[in-house]
Amino acid sequence: MSESSGSDNWRERSVKRWFLIISLLFAVVFVGSQWELWQTGRDDLAPLSLLSSEPQVEPASRIWIDTDSAGGATARTDRGDCLAILWLVSRRADIVGFSTSFGNAPGEVVQERVATLAAEMARGGLLVPPIFQGHAEPPSSDALQPPGVLALREALKSGPLTILAPGPLTNVAAALKGRSGLNQNVTRIVAVMGQQRGHLFHL
Repeated sequence: MSESSGSDNWRERSVKRWFLIISLLFAVVFVGSQWELWQTGRDDLAPLSLLSSEPQVEPASRIWIDTDSAGGATARTDRGDCLAILWLVSRRADIVGFSTSFGNAPGEVVQERVATLAAEMARGGLLVPPIFQGHAEPPSSDALQPPGVLALREALKSGPLTILAPGPLTNVAAALKGRSGLNQNVTRIVAVMGQQRGHLFHL
C-alpha cells in the first residue's frame, strides 16, 4: 500500500470519527434541551384564560368513579384524579360511589389517598359518596372480587350508570365479566389511557 493510499484512509477514518462525535454531541444537546418537557410534560406556554361567561357543563346523572388517584403520595404523583373528583363532588354531581384501583400507585396507597381526600371534602361541608376498595393489583383468574367490584355491580343493577375510570379498567372489567345483562346499564365509560414510558401527566 502506498503512503498516499494510507494517508487517504486515515483522513477518511478521521472524517467519519469527527462526524460521529459531532452527531453525538448534537443528539446530547437536543435531548438535554427537551428532557424536562419529555419527562414532565411541562411546556413554556402562556396559561389559558378562563371565561366565566361560558356555559357551565353539567355532570352526567348517576356516576361511578373508579380511580387510581395517588395525588400527594409522592412528589411525582399527579393530582389530576383528585381535582376531577373534587370538581364533581363540589358540583353536587350524582355520584353513586367510588372504587379504588392500582396504577399511579399500589392499591393500598390509592385507598389511603382517596380516603384522605374524602375526609378533607367532608370537613369542607361536601357530601361524599361511599368509597369501596377495588383490586389493589392485577387479579389472578381465581381471585375473589373485592367490595369495589361488588358495589359497582349493585349500582349497575339499580339503573343506567356513567363510569368515570381515570385508572386501569380492571374493576370495571371484573364487574361486567360474565354478566352481560349489566352491559345495557353502562351509559358511558370515560377512560384515561395512553402514556409514553417515562412521561408524567401534569395539569
